[in-house]
Amino acid sequence: MSLQTTQQRVTDLDGLRGWLALWVVNAHVVQFALLRESFPGNALFGLLGNGELAVAVFVILSGYVIGRQLRVAPEPYDVFILRRFMRLYPVFLLCFAAGLAVYSNLPMFDGVKENLPDHAWLHVLMLHGAVPDTWLPSSSTAFLKPGWSVSLEWQFYLMAPFIALGLSLKRWRWGVLLGGAGLALLTGALPLEWSKPSFVLLCLHLFLLGMLSDRWLSAVERGRLPGDAAVRWAIVVAAGGAIALRDLPIACWLVAMLMLLPDTARAWGPVTTLWQGAMRNGLAQYLGRISYSLYLCHYLVLELVAFLSAKYLGLVGPKALPVLYLAALACVPLSDLLFRTVEMPGIRLGKRLAAQRMAAPGPTALS
Repeated sequence: MSLQTTQQRVTDLDGLRGWLALWVVNAHVVQFALLRESFPGNALFGLLGNGELAVAVFVILSGYVIGRQLRVAPEPYDVFILRRFMRLYPVFLLCFAAGLAVYSNLPMFDGVKENLPDHAWLHVLMLHGAVPDTWLPSSSTAFLKPGWSVSLEWQFYLMAPFIALGLSLKRWRWGVLLGGAGLALLTGALPLEWSKPSFVLLCLHLFLLGMLSDRWLSAVERGRLPGDAAVRWAIVVAAGGAIALRDLPIACWLVAMLMLLPDTARAWGPVTTLWQGAMRNGLAQYLGRISYSLYLCHYLVLELVAFLSAKYLGLVGPKALPVLYLAALACVPLSDLLFRTVEMPGIRLGKRLAAQRMAAPGPTALS
């Protein structure tokens, strides 16, 4: 694969990440404005208000990105974990602390506050999503609702190098895939409940789909697997089937895969132009850059604005929609500030610490 093609794919996926983050923000505006409750049966509000669909695509995208990183540039396990930890933790910890400070003073969170020490230490470890609500009510969503997917991501990072190693070895590959499927089925059969799919085994199939997508695209680039018109139409049919089955995250990812194939621009012409225009424009790229900070901070702002609007202005339900959209718009500069002052410094610190660790004697790569 040429450098230009690699950069174009990264650009496209950054744009996709930006639109997914915007979908999540809008879904929570719809939620706090009670649009689904006010207009029951409205398919559009049902779709726009379902942010978990966008998060599922995020999960597949994460599997793809991490799978590619571990395939192309494997690192020692501790170095990989250190860099990924510093990617997630600074913004997460700050937003959790803000949520803790705000929600501790709101009466509707009294039930969660009863188990505050348990919630606190699990969040500090980013393992709150692994604990079922059966054992600790609201474990995955206490004080920082979007934080459940950060815990999910962290759990995946802890095991991703071992999965990548298994996928890279022929004699282990089917064992990894079948073992993952078995663990997922076993988890679903257990008498345990999670309010969100925040335990890694509940979403392992999505992470694996992303990792396998990277390996498939790499094989196509090297000419080891077909990437011709028949394959492209097979992806179109598969995406149509996913839509018919209402599995929109899979359908969305299949469309992305179609656009990432080599020679797609020549094969699909206007469709590719539309995709590239949507993913490579300045707004999509900007939202993609700040997407993690935006994803984590927006819910707290929206919930606080919804609470204050209802209490002091009497704006409830659809009447609160203009105020909520103004709050969502205000989250953009706030996210930009978080990105520049917390997220990027954390990433840079992670890179420096990783470089120091790599310079030390004795590391061995796990890929």
